[in-house]
Amino acid sequence: DTAMDGMLAMTQELLDYARGSSSFTLKPVSIWRLLDDLNDQALRVLPGHNVQFIKNIGFEGEIQIDLSRFARMLSNIIKNAREAMPQGGILTLATERIGDEVALRISDTGSGIPPEILPKLFEPFVTHGKTNGTGLGLAIAKSIVEGHRGTIGVTSELGSGTTVEIRLP
Repeated sequence: DTAMDGMLAMTQELLDYARGSSSFTLKPVSIWRLLDDLNDQALRVLPGHNVQFIKNIGFEGEIQIDLSRFARMLSNIIKNAREAMPQGGILTLATERIGDEVALRISDTGSGIPPEILPKLFEPFVTHGKTNGTGLGLAIAKSIVEGHRGTIGVTSELGSGTTVEIRLP
């Protein structure tokens, strides 16, 4: 059952994060293969939430990732974006090559994040706008991205949306 698998995987992710131990098995994966995984986990529910999904794939080559963990982390970010748009909106996933890095951006047209929270977003237990959030999602995302030798950042404008940008070598 995939829901159970997802919960077990998330629990493992929390444990790895808590222990500070994360070993990743990086393999070359095409952007399209990653999108397939994301579709299974998070993208297919968007239309039901009145969210339009736009792909803007400027780079479609391969990235070195631990597919299941990377896809799960991105799915989490997509779920956050969806929750930021309770009335619906547009979610954009873009990929682009910038020098020797690949940038992946997930943008929403949601409520945005207050500027005073932005600098703390990647700290554990910081949560915004979710009554039942743990505030661990982005802290875990950061540890996973760093495990891929990448960087993650968030830009946001109150009332008009948020963009999460991940850069990988």
